[in-house]
Amino acid sequence: MTDASPLVSVSDLSVEFGGGRRAFRAVDGVSFELMRGETLGVIGESGCGKSTLVRAVLQLLRPAGGSVLFKGRELTRLGGRELRRMRHQMQMIFQDPRSSLDPRWSVGKTLREPLAVHGIASGREADRLVDEMLEAVALPSSAGTRYPHEFSGGQLQRIAIARALVVKPELVVCDEPTASLDVSVQAQVVNLLSELQERFGLTYIFISHDLAIVRHLAHRVMIMYFGRVAEILPSEDIAPAARHPYTRTLLSAVRDPASAIQRRARTLDIAPAEALELPLLQPDGCYYQMRCAHAEARCRSVTPTLDEVEASHSVACHRWRSLAQGTAA
Repeated sequence: MTDASPLVSVSDLSVEFGGGRRAFRAVDGVSFELMRGETLGVIGESGCGKSTLVRAVLQLLRPAGGSVLFKGRELTRLGGRELRRMRHQMQMIFQDPRSSLDPRWSVGKTLREPLAVHGIASGREADRLVDEMLEAVALPSSAGTRYPHEFSGGQLQRIAIARALVVKPELVVCDEPTASLDVSVQAQVVNLLSELQERFGLTYIFISHDLAIVRHLAHRVMIMYFGRVAEILPSEDIAPAARHPYTRTLLSAVRDPASAIQRRARTLDIAPAEALELPLLQPDGCYYQMRCAHAEARCRSVTPTLDEVEASHSVACHRWRSLAQGTAA
């Protein structure tokens, strides 16, 4: 990474659905930076705002507030035409390739379309770029004449990856791209993404509910809970360095996948009575308070800020210092 400035810089980003008193804040004041060539893994339970966040970063959803800088340019202020001119630099790989690929189009047509839309190439040059990208995802050039129903799920995801990369983007958002695949195929796709990142100098935001996959692929991990950031830390240090009770809970689930939620609730990190509940309304203070066995009075009234623990590690918890010292009651 020769450029020291972030490729993406997000500050206090919020997304709301509904209006007035019934407005629900699905993303609530999220901030992070993403360096060139880096992979940021985004982890959290279903409904925590992961996909909404990245759609707001790409301006597929317009945020209610906050800033998104891409290569130093403020995306939230750009009109539709200006955004369209930048789209080829920011691409997305979706969870289910069967629903994201048009069954009526051949693979070749699917990959040529973004080249035409963004005015990158046509004719023989487009055909050459399509063949090169199919080769990059380990598919033969003959795949271009075939249709989606002729491929397996893993092959379809390779085609979806090729479609995203054929326009040579700098930022690629991977929205749970392995969730619909068999475990053996998941590993192949993760390894392919890693190889492509090194080959093309890509920057990834990788969304998943699978902490093990994210730890393998990502440089840093951002833990989200109910629309807010709980913790951001290097993936290689996540087990020994985790400070937020929610991060520790996720780690315990990975270490003991067979254990039931009720059994994990007996640990110090989850309050048993609330272990199966998500807050239906957004409470004052820390959103995790109803599930946290370490919650105290200020957790119910004061929203914790994202404090820097050390370089590349931040946590939003009032009690992270005492938890780090093992002194929490």
